[in-house]
Amino acid sequence: KQVSVTSDYAMTLKPYSSGDEVVFAAGETKTINPGQYTAKVDNSGLYFDDTVYLYPGQGSLTDFEPIQAHAVKITKNDGDVLSIETLDDDAEYFDKDGTYYFKDGYVYYLTSTAPVSGDMRFATVDLTSAYSVTSIDMAANVAPMTVTGSIGATASGDLVVSSGGVSVLSSIDNGQFKVKLPSTMTSAQFKVDAKRTVSDTEYVYSAVRNASGLRDGSIVNVAVTGEGSEVVDEDAKFVATVDYANFSDGKARVDVSVTNKTDYATSYVISSGPAWSLNKSVSLYVTPGSTGTAVVEGVYDSEVYAVGSKGMSVIVTDMSGSGSKTIDIKENSAPKAGSKGAIIVSAGERSGEVEGALDKISAAEYMYAITVSNLDNYSKEVKFTVPTPNGWSVLVSDEDGYTIREGGSSFTIYGLETKVFYVKYMLDGDGTGVTVPSTTVTVDCDGTTKVLSMSPADVDVKVDSISADGDNVFNSRSGMPVGVWFLLAIGILLLIAVFWLGSKRGVFSRK
Repeated sequence: KQVSVTSDYAMTLKPYSSGDEVVFAAGETKTINPGQYTAKVDNSGLYFDDTVYLYPGQGSLTDFEPIQAHAVKITKNDGDVLSIETLDDDAEYFDKDGTYYFKDGYVYYLTSTAPVSGDMRFATVDLTSAYSVTSIDMAANVAPMTVTGSIGATASGDLVVSSGGVSVLSSIDNGQFKVKLPSTMTSAQFKVDAKRTVSDTEYVYSAVRNASGLRDGSIVNVAVTGEGSEVVDEDAKFVATVDYANFSDGKARVDVSVTNKTDYATSYVISSGPAWSLNKSVSLYVTPGSTGTAVVEGVYDSEVYAVGSKGMSVIVTDMSGSGSKTIDIKENSAPKAGSKGAIIVSAGERSGEVEGALDKISAAEYMYAITVSNLDNYSKEVKFTVPTPNGWSVLVSDEDGYTIREGGSSFTIYGLETKVFYVKYMLDGDGTGVTVPSTTVTVDCDGTTKVLSMSPADVDVKVDSISADGDNVFNSRSGMPVGVWFLLAIGILLLIAVFWLGSKRGVFSRK
């Protein structure tokens, strides 16, 4: 039995097996046979070309979803290889005999390459705003140039280089990038977006930098800033949080909430991290979809540990076996007590038991180390004020290099914690044997202020490659010093000589 179908679009339906095409005007109703069709829509900014189904008794087509699209005719030389990339998973495009239909709302990066000559051509289709281009010449006839650089963080992501309405998309791998650009692009904007995940924390980095004087072999370093946030496990069967914590004079109280995301009742065991101990074991029974709260109390050594110390945490374990969650305790509701201040030292300095950590070097950075020791048992903010010399980018990072902030920003240092921070100097561009600038850094830790005059430890920054070696290179293992290998070799040779001479003189012969 035939079915009446009304089309909201001008389209054609071609039966899968046999029969004539059915042509619809927008808003027209026709009676057609159920079955499988190829539906085509190509008008008024809409596009669709795929298989659809019409079932008996159904007045609409199944799997029929035209998209808002922009049509662009692309021409290129025979043999040129065209690639189209985008940053969004929802973006899509379709090629029909050289006419490309790009889904609206996204940016598309086009690259054409001549396999023999290696010449290239670049174009961008930006449908995030008004766009009227209907044809693009992608004949690969421009010599490319290669630009490399570092972002100052061990993260991966995307680099977009833009100039004169053309943008080139490239990848960032472990903090480094290598991008091919048209040789005519002598100045451009470099935009970086990168990420890395450590344990349950995702760090997101970004930066934008303008560079000029670009040529083949140029180095453009883009110093990023970034923060971390907890990765939420959407599939977790429960969520646990610390709502309140009070640690004072060796006694502790923590309020813990647990939300049961399952469809069955569950009991949870709450235990303490290794930095403190509970007065008694605590369990919490939570019905499906509900939230329960438990108050746990315990003791800790206030001379050794404070809120924020390693191991100052609570552990919530699901007795049904779905897993456990460790929650670090970082906020303390107890009033601040005492004011012993802080110790601030740079590399080579020592104050009491606090010794300054060594400076570090990466492929494109010199990192001045500043060690701060909080003598009190409550958290404080540490602020770094540092000048930025011309031709350099200057940022401040935590000890792991995960959190990176602008100069003048503050970092948290927990009670009784000794922490290393790095003032990172990155050369913006090309340079070999460039001397790292000396600097004066003002460090303030909750009223304890120190001005540090810092100079590089007899090291020049070499920025003609994106790799580095050495005992103090950031994120690389320290190998055995060459001198040790030399002495070891001499020792082996001397041992061989002793045996050889002894055998000649009969020292090892039987009498």
